[in-house]
Amino acid sequence: MKKRQINKNLYLFEKIKHQPVRTTALIFLVTILSFLILSGALFSISLKNGITGLTERLGADILVVPDGYEQRSENIILGGEPSTFYMKSEILERLKSVNGIEKYSPQLFVASLNAGCCSAAVQIIGYDQKTDFTIGPWIEREFNKTLSEDQIVIGSNVSGKTGGKLKFLDRWYVIAAKMNETGTGFDSSVFMNMDAAKRAAGDYVRKLGGAAVPQNVVSSVAIAVKKGYSVQTVRENIYDTANLKGNKISVIISDTIVNSVSQNMKAIVGFAAAVISVIWIFSVLILMMVFTMIQNERRKEFGIMRLTGASRSDIAGMIFREAGFLSLSGGILGTIFGLVFSGVMNQYLKNMLHMPYLTPSASQMILIVAVCLMLSALTGPLASLFFVRKICRDDTYYVIREGSI
Repeated sequence: MKKRQINKNLYLFEKIKHQPVRTTALIFLVTILSFLILSGALFSISLKNGITGLTERLGADILVVPDGYEQRSENIILGGEPSTFYMKSEILERLKSVNGIEKYSPQLFVASLNAGCCSAAVQIIGYDQKTDFTIGPWIEREFNKTLSEDQIVIGSNVSGKTGGKLKFLDRWYVIAAKMNETGTGFDSSVFMNMDAAKRAAGDYVRKLGGAAVPQNVVSSVAIAVKKGYSVQTVRENIYDTANLKGNKISVIISDTIVNSVSQNMKAIVGFAAAVISVIWIFSVLILMMVFTMIQNERRKEFGIMRLTGASRSDIAGMIFREAGFLSLSGGILGTIFGLVFSGVMNQYLKNMLHMPYLTPSASQMILIVAVCLMLSALTGPLASLFFVRKICRDDTYYVIREGSI
């Protein structure tokens, strides 16, 4: 008479179906673990991507701004916080005589208002299309023509589509292009040519009142340093020769901004990684205890299976298969919840952190999800390993008769 083979998959699902409370509890534990791993990984990668994007987008070695406006300038770059400030454009003439400067280009910052005069409160940035080397190169990826005074390029966070219109300070502009996400304050900014920005500055004054804005002003100057010169040396040269009478300047080294943000980012990412590692280790230990208790309750069942012909490897396979199924189920649920949560919280995190924050690319996202699912799926089998080793070491009589395995 032939032995009747047990359908292992059917056996697995029957055991799971008849233990709904235990099954739900185990899946819930792994779901929480998977959710934390995925959310933490997305958060960490987004910060790292933001730093990379910031380094690429700055493009300049040095920024010259009015004295006292260093923090506002950084806030525009990092978070796109609207601000308006000026200095005399004669700084451009003075920079010509500074040793170590390869090229420079002015920018003009104008804050739009959150009112009926404007479609949104954003930072307006005017740039000189003839001399620019920081903003223009990545705008040209989407729009490689010259911007007219009635055209704008908008960041990824600004509502609007190419070909549509937006109103700023009671004036309508045509959207020439919309940029891809950069993870910096440029995502919440609007770009115009320099003449359009000067006109917007005049609109700003007319709207809020106050003295008229002179035509000969700029907000900042981006500078590239010649090869063979140190950035620090050029910075000192600028202070020695380019300071304006009655309108002092401040010289910001771009690496200072990047390094400052990078240090903060490393601290946050390191803390997040440590917390996730501790949670994963404790989750494995907790699941190990839970699985051991659960499997101990089934010791006679496994002993009888051994007597009816099941080998140690058959029983070990059943245990690993059940643990793997529960872990993978929890991993999938946790991954889904993590993706939804991260998608909802992205903009809030950008605003709260005031740091460059760029969500992972499609390839990065696939890799993160794959690693998360792998770690989640391994959690259950790893937690069952101690019990499996013990049951495979003991003989059948001991398994059936003793109080524990």
